[in-house]
Amino acid sequence: MEVRAGVVLAALSLSLFSYCSATSLISPQNVLNGIVGGEITFNLPIDPVDQTANSGTWEFGSTVVVIWTGSNMIYTKDYRGRVEVSPSTGTLKFNKLFATDSGEYTVLITTAPSMIDLNGRVELKVYEAVSNVRITAKPGQPIENKDFSLTCDASGQLQQVLMRPL
Repeated sequence: MEVRAGVVLAALSLSLFSYCSATSLISPQNVLNGIVGGEITFNLPIDPVDQTANSGTWEFGSTVVVIWTGSNMIYTKDYRGRVEVSPSTGTLKFNKLFATDSGEYTVLITTAPSMIDLNGRVELKVYEAVSNVRITAKPGQPIENKDFSLTCDASGQLQQVLMRPL
């Protein structure tokens, strides 16, 4: 089962300080949800639009995922072959998610030609797809105007369960 998700992380602010680079927070999206084995992309629009990502780093907690300068990429062993970064935008794409990919990711990008520093964070939650769903009634056959209960069994993780009357 292939799952594709894309989330645009927009620039919230851009401040220029004299004699030093500017810092902008790229992080309006608090949590992204993915499925084990699926794909997900963290899209990063660079603002101002006449800039490109010259170099950068994506980290997962204190672990480096990828470091790049221009088109030279260095992927950490655990991510090599299953993630890719677009060197001009800093967009990070997971081609295959693991449950252990859940957590906080941070990004630091230096743009060109202005050498503006952009940074941000996003949290990724990876769930197992729900499968093998089985609903059973107790007692065996529900009868109108008689008490009964329904039990639901499934494999995987449920992000949110909504119960609605029939």
